[in-house]
Amino acid sequence: MLYLVVYDISKDRLRTKLATVLEAYGARVQGSVFEVRIPESRLPELRSSLSSLVGSGQSGEVRVYPVCVKCYNGAFAIGDVETPSGSDGYLIV
Repeated sequence: MLYLVVYDISKDRLRTKLATVLEAYGARVQGSVFEVRIPESRLPELRSSLSSLVGSGQSGEVRVYPVCVKCYNGAFAIGDVETPSGSDGYLIV
């Protein structure tokens, strides 16, 4: 399953930690946007990893959106973009 993970974190250190965690799951497609391809069975693991960094009391927000194959295949990019490694196309939101 493909998930789009986006975040808004103001603290540099926390943002760096979060990006490091997400790099283990997927590819960065923009500054604070990752495409994560994992089986649905691993979603609780991803949620736990993210919650441990950005739980209650932390400043910032992480959002995880499931993306269906049809929607992903219909996505397109405009501008000077690169295909993330391991990706078949672009997903720009």
